[in-house]
Amino acid sequence: MRSRPMGGAAVIGLLFNFAFYGMVFTASLEFSNSAVTAPSAPVPRCSRRRR
Repeated sequence: MRSRPMGGAAVIGLLFNFAFYGMVFTASLEFSNSAVTAPSAPVPRCSRRRR
């Protein structure tokens, strides 16, 4: 870059983009993993009260 402030802004923008898309990628992995391990229907709870 010809201008020092523009070079710094470009580096900061690159870091922000890398962090944002990294979070999107890891969240998509987490959601796909939880969709596989989650039960398809909620487990029914016992209706009797414990004394």
